[in-house]
Amino acid sequence: MAEDIALIEFFNTRMMGGTMSGTVPDATSFSCPSNTGTGMKGLLMNVIRCAGGLNSGITGGTANTPAAEQQQRERRKALYVLHMIAVSPEYSTQR
Repeated sequence: MAEDIALIEFFNTRMMGGTMSGTVPDATSFSCPSNTGTGMKGLLMNVIRCAGGLNSGITGGTANTPAAEQQQRERRKALYVLHMIAVSPEYSTQR
């Protein structure tokens, strides 16, 4: 969960200059679907954590998942978040 928050904040800083709207849901109160986050940050966290079949393809896997596959899943998650930000109206306005 903390790594997902860090990923969102990384792209917030790099792509949007720290102006991404909303808040990220608190790790202790997060459940799917989450109603605790707001704005684009909350939406991205909801998509990362609660996207049904997509979630199994982008999370790090389990303890039994090979390291190479975990790394591939983390890359896929980062690219997915990058794409979601790049096609958002908020990013379009920010640019």
